[in-house]
Amino acid sequence: MPNKKRSIKAKTGKPPGTLLYVGNKEITDSQITFLDYNSEVFEKRQIKSVEIFSEAVKNVRKDTVSWVNISGLHNINLLTEIGKLFDIHTLVLEDILNVFQRPKIEIYDDHIFAVIKHITKHDDNKLSIEQVSLIISEDFVITFQDGSSNIFESIYERIETGKNIFRKSKQDYLFYVLLDFIIDHYFLINEELTEEIDKLQEELFTNTDKNYTEEIHKLKKAVNKVRLSVKPSRDIISNILREDIKMINPSTHVYFKDTLDHTIQISESLDLTRESVISLLDTYLSTVSNRMNEVMKMLTLIATIFIPLTFIAGIYGMNFKYMPELEWEFGYPLIWIIMLSIGILLGLYFKKKKWL
Repeated sequence: MPNKKRSIKAKTGKPPGTLLYVGNKEITDSQITFLDYNSEVFEKRQIKSVEIFSEAVKNVRKDTVSWVNISGLHNINLLTEIGKLFDIHTLVLEDILNVFQRPKIEIYDDHIFAVIKHITKHDDNKLSIEQVSLIISEDFVITFQDGSSNIFESIYERIETGKNIFRKSKQDYLFYVLLDFIIDHYFLINEELTEEIDKLQEELFTNTDKNYTEEIHKLKKAVNKVRLSVKPSRDIISNILREDIKMINPSTHVYFKDTLDHTIQISESLDLTRESVISLLDTYLSTVSNRMNEVMKMLTLIATIFIPLTFIAGIYGMNFKYMPELEWEFGYPLIWIIMLSIGILLGLYFKKKKWL
């Protein structure tokens, strides 16, 4: 996890449009994947240099959908050259390099710029939140990933193997598929978080001696991180449907409406997940409190039994010379009988009251 405070501090005071990568996923080489397709043609290339990429862009066909995916954002020179090649404003490039950017959408006359978060959960239960930036114009769809692993491999396969609506549609449909792919992945994350909550809830009642405070707080923190990353996606889709965007064909609106339904559903589900975590914490604290009350109750009962016994022992522990019981033959056993009787009677009384 990058040090967010340190990264933001590095940007503080810089002029607007200053290109500075603030993440920590620096990889050896940034990767450029170039796709060009229509209903009859499919071409996928891994491009190693900006020069080759520039040549490929110039020779692109007009009757195809062109998609450029860039993995790895630490290479400022590469991002600068791509910005010049596609006439991307430096403020947009600055937002792309700021991997702590809040998910958003900006609609311009000739292109759309969107930022969204892709979330994955590893085997060690750690969340990985990767920023994905998307630019759609009338000629290209460009995606920027913070990490090195390409999250869109399954979409590449769908485009290559299928000649359905995907291959017959334009850039706006690809834009929808990319957003929908990331948003649908939120359901898997929420399901895994819910399963973790249910598992922890069962453990609370089976293993009452374990301290679950740290685990519950980590789970609560994870749910809040997911909610902060997911919630703005609803505004992104709403703005697409609300605005009259020339890059988005009205016939594609039906797909974006379906995605909007998904964002509403996942937002509500995450709210319920958050409430479940809070309820889990309250349940655990109540369990701890009840357990502590039982301990205090038992200690109080023991103390109550021993108070009169201690009183009697204290009296006969005084060193007065003229205490008639001290000289009596049966004084010692009598005191024992009195003390045991008091203890037994108090114990029977507490049991009758169901305090024991």
